[in-house]
Amino acid sequence: AEAAAGHPFFWDSSVRLQFLLDVSDRLDGEAAGSALALTLETHAPLVFGAEWSGGLASILLADMQGRRKYNFQLLRDLLQAVR
Repeated sequence: AEAAAGHPFFWDSSVRLQFLLDVSDRLDGEAAGSALALTLETHAPLVFGAEWSGGLASILLADMQGRRKYNFQLLRDLLQAVR
């Protein structure tokens, strides 16, 4: 039971957000072709399917794209959007 309690499913929202921010920071320091970046991007479709923009409201997408260009197929860009 103790091991299960430490699973990310049971983290509160602030711990989950901090984890995503930490992963995003780590990826920012990685080259796009690094082993870490390639591994994460290879598994990205398991996280969000073909593109991560599908579940977002059009007004939010328009606002986001006004600030920065995003590739909706990249996990790296999803993490940037979360920031």
